[in-house]
Amino acid sequence: MMTILIINRPHQNRGPFASKNAEGLFVLHDKGDGLKKFVFIAAIFCALIGPLKAQTAERMDALLDASEVTYAMAAFVVMPAAGLLSGDSTPDAAFTEAAERGYLPGNAEAAGIIRLGELSFLIMRAFAMKSGFLYALFPGPRYAYREMVYRRLIQGRNDPALTVSGERLLRIIGRVLDYRGEGE
Repeated sequence: MMTILIINRPHQNRGPFASKNAEGLFVLHDKGDGLKKFVFIAAIFCALIGPLKAQTAERMDALLDASEVTYAMAAFVVMPAAGLLSGDSTPDAAFTEAAERGYLPGNAEAAGIIRLGELSFLIMRAFAMKSGFLYALFPGPRYAYREMVYRRLIQGRNDPALTVSGERLLRIIGRVLDYRGEGE
């Protein structure tokens, strides 16, 4: 029989596998069956949760390898980062939510390639970022892009008509989170 000694704490709940010894200390006892049940439940839990984490890792690897990001993948990264969706959402659900909120162009398709200007507009709207005068008057991809370049959130070779690689998307999101003070 395995015995584990625990320091005496009066407010501590002893539970079904604990007892108080002669010195007044709580001692946990391994009865065998309880531990077997716990290990079995933990193994089932890990078996069910494991594939979910692997899918997310596979999506991130695919995103990093992508030379051009789709509207669905961009929304899948931006919407949870902005706190508008949970992290376990799908790219299609993120695309639908972004389109319903008006963060994407009306003719956008989930499998379509997103441009830098459209990504800028998606980020500005999703993060509810304050803007300059022209974006406030004419909110759209052109002035969202200009605002993000001004704030140095978009760096390097710039043109609002450029396609966005997965790596560049993640770098931009990282800068946006740092700019907002959430990137730690």
